[in-house]
Amino acid sequence: MNEFLDYILVLPSWYPSRVNIFNGDFNERLVHAVSKYRKQIVVYVVQDNSLVNVFVEITEQDNIITYIIYYQKKNNFIYTAYQVFKLYLSTLNSIFNIYGKPKLAHIYVFYPAGLISLYLKYKYGLKTILTEHWTIFYKEQKHYINNHHFLKKLLYRKVLVSFDIIITVANRLKNEISKWSGNNKKCVIPNVVDTRLFNFDNNNKENDKPFKFIHVSTLGYQKNINGILNVMENIVNKTNIDMQLVLIGTYNSEVIKRISNSASLSQYVSYVGEIPYHDVAKEMKRSDAFILFSRYENMPCVLLESLCCGLPIISSKVGGIAEIINEENGILVENENEEQLEQAIFFMMNNYSIYDREKIAEKSIKKYNYNKIGEEIIAIYEELENL
Repeated sequence: MNEFLDYILVLPSWYPSRVNIFNGDFNERLVHAVSKYRKQIVVYVVQDNSLVNVFVEITEQDNIITYIIYYQKKNNFIYTAYQVFKLYLSTLNSIFNIYGKPKLAHIYVFYPAGLISLYLKYKYGLKTILTEHWTIFYKEQKHYINNHHFLKKLLYRKVLVSFDIIITVANRLKNEISKWSGNNKKCVIPNVVDTRLFNFDNNNKENDKPFKFIHVSTLGYQKNINGILNVMENIVNKTNIDMQLVLIGTYNSEVIKRISNSASLSQYVSYVGEIPYHDVAKEMKRSDAFILFSRYENMPCVLLESLCCGLPIISSKVGGIAEIINEENGILVENENEEQLEQAIFFMMNNYSIYDREKIAEKSIKKYNYNKIGEEIIAIYEELENL
């Protein structure tokens, strides 16, 4: 064994890979926040149907060694599950032979990675921590956990009860997950922001008109883009207001078609598509405000990033969003209420001077920077190791 003995084993259910570079990127940023203080080994198994044989990608950066294991899915579910389990075990056995066994494992999103942590807990007595982001615990989610098959719910509960400590990114999520996870300790640590990129830069702002709203997301059902477009179209059709909406995110043919087929939307809405992470920060700094009208959320990283850039926010009041948005930094509206969204847009544009962008950014950067969040997670590790 080499000197790399005192490490945290990280088992994410979602993590960036060559299959999807954005999947679970917030988990990767949390891992990097911790890397300043502790060494970590990340193990992630992901389906890649372009492969014939299993492929293992190993990278090392700073205090992080990452094993990403790619496999081809088979038609038989049981065989695929068995294959994934074997891939995890063989990789973990190899890691344990080289580096020794970790003192604890940190799981990001309880399912399916929690199944592996459950096995490690019973076999090796590892202490386990969960960081949870999943909106599955909210009733407004289409795939609400309580609507799943009863056998799956039994499995979910067994996994959730097994964790020694559960970290959630919002108080509301902590309350909802408590219904499934028993009496294990729970605490709230928000998502982290790369404040080297997302920060206040008044020189980057385009001070001339139009007033620019920005929206960054996957542009899917959850984000209710049609609701935003309905409101935008209504506003520009009945007023001469000078504004622009910039959409950044995953390719969505229906959204693009709707914009191109509308004379008013095509003039006032710009679809940028997917762009690199650092370019998102640049676009935010060129904007006046962020807009989110999601049907359900947890604690979106994009809102924290916007706040760190000093952007006031208009958002639907879902998930844990009300825990970070107040009259100093934005406006909350009811989910699906397009009339309220329209009123909020007019209010923000007409009263923009009440928002102190530099102050918004300063407060947010103090809360969500890598050092702050990394230290909070390390304190949880130390507490658990000392038990």
